[in-house]
Amino acid sequence: MVDFIRLYYHNKQEIEEVVKNPVYFPEAYEIRRLASQEGRYPIKANLENMEIIVRENTAEIKHSLHILNNILNNEGKHNYNDFTYCNLVNTIDTLSEKVPTSSTASITRLEFGLNIYVDVPAKEIIKDNVLMHKEAFHNENNKYAGRGELKRFVHAQYQIKVYDKQLQYGSEEHTLRFEIVFKNKHLLTSLGVDTLENLKCKEVLRNLFSYLLKRYAEMRIIDDFDSVKPKSDLAELYKLTNPLYWNVHLKKKGSTTRYNKKHQLDSLLEKHKLLETKNMIFNSLQEKFEYLINN
Repeated sequence: MVDFIRLYYHNKQEIEEVVKNPVYFPEAYEIRRLASQEGRYPIKANLENMEIIVRENTAEIKHSLHILNNILNNEGKHNYNDFTYCNLVNTIDTLSEKVPTSSTASITRLEFGLNIYVDVPAKEIIKDNVLMHKEAFHNENNKYAGRGELKRFVHAQYQIKVYDKQLQYGSEEHTLRFEIVFKNKHLLTSLGVDTLENLKCKEVLRNLFSYLLKRYAEMRIIDDFDSVKPKSDLAELYKLTNPLYWNVHLKKKGSTTRYNKKHQLDSLLEKHKLLETKNMIFNSLQEKFEYLINN
């Protein structure tokens, strides 16, 4: 569920006193003491994988709660396993204990996603079936020199990431991750997320998951249609699954035309049963979320 977070401090004094306190960070106390005496910023510290950065006026804590949980439980520095609700609560409580001010700092960035098992290599699904979001092409397709597959769809308030966790960590299971990166504080607040304590509320986690499903529903994840007949339907599918058609040809068309074309594409996908992969992922996301939030 929850992975990367960024906690932001408008008043750096709250966290600076903690970072400079040898009770909390004894291993790097001398370095930070000298830096603060000389008035040099940023002052940096780490709690396992979590980065703490104190600047002249502001401060932040950032990194993966999922990875922090695994490190604390001696399970390695990775995030491809399940991160349950109980794991999340325990990790937040530990972070709040180690860095007392972290529980009230503002969350300004949050990654929320799920790892699901699929029947075929996730790389193939991402490469061949994940085509568009809101009829727009991906902004990034990173293949990590053959060691992964990621497609990223960037919007003003959020990003969508679909990537292969199996290749990333060399696991045996075919593992796909679908993730929303929340980049906007107002969007997070509208879903009930302001501080770490909010993430211990199951209702808030369900809000985040509902938003994830909303964006997932907008994805164009389409089965192979090369064998579709008649040829007129095949030609329409090739046209309507081409982002250039939407972003160039229909750019100056009215909203009614775009709506009708979307409806036409939806009808063709239903007619030729080309949504099996999308429906499979949707069902797996729901099953995985219910498992994680109830454990």
